[in-house]
Amino acid sequence: MLALILVRGERSAPTGQSSLEQRMENILSKISGTGRVTVMVNEGPDGESGGMVIVADGLTDINTYLQVQRAACALSGFEVSRIAIIGRNGAFEGGT
Repeated sequence: MLALILVRGERSAPTGQSSLEQRMENILSKISGTGRVTVMVNEGPDGESGGMVIVADGLTDINTYLQVQRAACALSGFEVSRIAIIGRNGAFEGGT
């Protein structure tokens, strides 16, 4: 079971998402081949951002995976090792 603690910060009332999560979903879903994208940022034990999980519907090949990975690093400032990118419903799942 995967348990995530959301990052402290402003959350929108309807979705409970941070503005970073919303912005990343908007940008990442525009990458060709990703489809619908969901982003969650978790909090590390020291109270700072620990990492992020990205789930994409249409993630079917390594090129799309790498584009999502590069964009996520650029948008969040996280190192690659702190970002998990997962295909939804049996789609491609890359590895780091």
